[in-house]
Amino acid sequence: MPASRIESVHRSAEGLIGYVRCPAGHLVIHRFPESYPKPAPPASVIELRERIWAAFVGFTQIAETIDGDITAESFFEAAGNTSALDLDGMVPVLDFTQEWTDGLEGFNRLFNRSVVFSELDNGQVVPLTTEFEDVGALATGDAG
Repeated sequence: MPASRIESVHRSAEGLIGYVRCPAGHLVIHRFPESYPKPAPPASVIELRERIWAAFVGFTQIAETIDGDITAESFFEAAGNTSALDLDGMVPVLDFTQEWTDGLEGFNRLFNRSVVFSELDNGQVVPLTTEFEDVGALATGDAG
């Protein structure tokens, strides 16, 4: 959770547990805040920047495997053959060759169903978990 959002909810969020897309302390979470204009942009803008960065890193890694021109067709083929896309801990290593066949109907190409959990403690984001946990069973109703 960006610092601006934490500050906006202050003590009312103490003990709040939430999921994040990458572990607390990960480089992508802390890479850009120093450069934010003052006052900081809305948290939704900061979150969008993080998603764009992850997408850019993934696109670059896949594009680097393409011989010849990078087109929609060549990128789609290369992505579909990618079995170990490593975004340096922003998300788990992704395998685009294995669809989610026992998941929700229509979501067979949902490749990342993992989260880590954090809580707010005295205004600071504190990790509760540091390893990604697949929550696909929650989506299908199979969680015990």
